[in-house]
Amino acid sequence: MKEIGALKKEGFDIPFVKFLLRKDNVLIMEWKGFVKADLIKEAHEKALTVIKDHNVTGLVEDVVNFTGPFTEVNQWFISYWVPAALKVGLKKAGVLMSGSYFTQLSVEQLKENADFKRLGLGYRIFGEMNKATDWLLEGATVK
Repeated sequence: MKEIGALKKEGFDIPFVKFLLRKDNVLIMEWKGFVKADLIKEAHEKALTVIKDHNVTGLVEDVVNFTGPFTEVNQWFISYWVPAALKVGLKKAGVLMSGSYFTQLSVEQLKENADFKRLGLGYRIFGEMNKATDWLLEGATVK
């Protein structure tokens, strides 16, 4: 797995998200700490470029060590990000779940949203990274 980018909060040395690309072109976004809505959007904008540039079809959002206002950006995900991600080739996204109640609630609200479901992105929640990546690679042809 290769780190291909990271974003840091202004004035901080530690990234709040790292972009890790596996040899099978699965992208892992590894989140750390409390992240506000504007930075969540910024990270996902960068992810669109990575998805397109590296022919990524599977994404894991590792939010085990993350807390933040995901609920605030759910509508943005539905109206903007997911359609853009599908357009550049993303097929499935898995979430490696956090212990944070608010993060869990946000992820579940997105997963159960009728408009989100209609978009057609494969989307599941996992407790283990290997289960998430196995699901992402089901039916995939590795180049």
